[in-house]
Parts: sequence; structure tokens; C-alpha cells
Amino acid sequence: NYPDLHLELSYLVLNTEDLNSYSFDIAVSRLPVSRPLYNQRVIYRTKLILCASLEYLRQHGEPQTLDELHQHKLILLASESNAGKLHAISEVNSAKVDLDLDVSIFHNSSIAADEILGLGIGLTFVLDYDMSERLACGSVKRILPDYHFGEVKFFLINSNFECSKKHEIFTKFVLKCLERSE
Repeated sequence: NYPDLHLELSYLVLNTEDLNSYSFDIAVSRLPVSRPLYNQRVIYRTKLILCASLEYLRQHGEPQTLDELHQHKLILLASESNAGKLHAISEVNSAKVDLDLDVSIFHNSSIAADEILGLGIGLTFVLDYDMSERLACGSVKRILPDYHFGEVKFFLINSNFECSKKHEIFTKFVLKCLERSE
């Protein structure tokens, strides 16, 4: 539909890269930028849920309570939302329970989380938006489904200096893709 529109896509792991130091027109990031030179807004929110491979559960058993999490190897996505304490939040009434857990492995990529989950080395905190297919086919199981463990926000970030029809088209495209994924 738009032959004059050309995209350059870059995949950065922003826990180790500073988006403020890159030149870009539009970015989608789970970490906000700190410079006032950019407009940013939350365009998507997803919950952090706990999952495990069936193989892990066969070998180590499935925790039935929050207290039983201490008996398992835990793997967590490092993010601003869980930089302090980890919380379990009731899916029923939004009550929050502080957790004092020993996390074995921290990672900085939802792609890594998916691979780690497949390896079956522990209970893995993952973003719920990309788990529906794996949960439906039964290759992984959601642990303690009455709880989620926080929310991860994704930001649409663009430069205050750039606002063109091309930027508007791309922004609408990204938002339409997010609507289809829900």
C-alpha cells in the first residue's frame, strides 16, 4: 500500500543498551526513554505469569501454593516493574502478596524466556501475551493461575522533531497489529 515507505528494524536488548544513545524515528520498547526530546506513551500492557514445561513438572512437581515456590528454581525477566520486590497479585480481587523469593536466573529478553521455558530448567516468569498458543497446545502449563506477578508496559516512542505522514502510517500499523493480538 505504501511503496515509498521503507523500514529499518533494529532489535536491541534495552537492559544493556541505552535507547537514548540511538538515532531513531519510532521505537517500541518495554523501557521508557529519559530524554524530553521524545514523546512516549504506553501502547500495550501485559501480565507477568508463571509457567513451566511439562518435563520440568514431571521431574520436580507442581507448586500448589505461593509458599511452595521456594522449593523450585525460578527464572525471571529483569524489568523496572520487578526491580524491587516481586509480588503475587490475585486475578480475582487484585490483592497483592509480597514474595521473598530466591531467583536463580535473571534474563533480559522475552525471547530468552521462551527458550529457557522450553529447556525445562525451572519455573519461568513470562509475558502472558505470547503464551496463549503454547498453553493451548499443552507444551507448557501455567503455574498458580489465580495469580499474576506484575505488569509489563510497552511504550511507543517517537522524536518530537519528526512527525510526518510516514510516521503516522507506521504508528497506525503498530496499533492495529496490537489490536489483532488481543
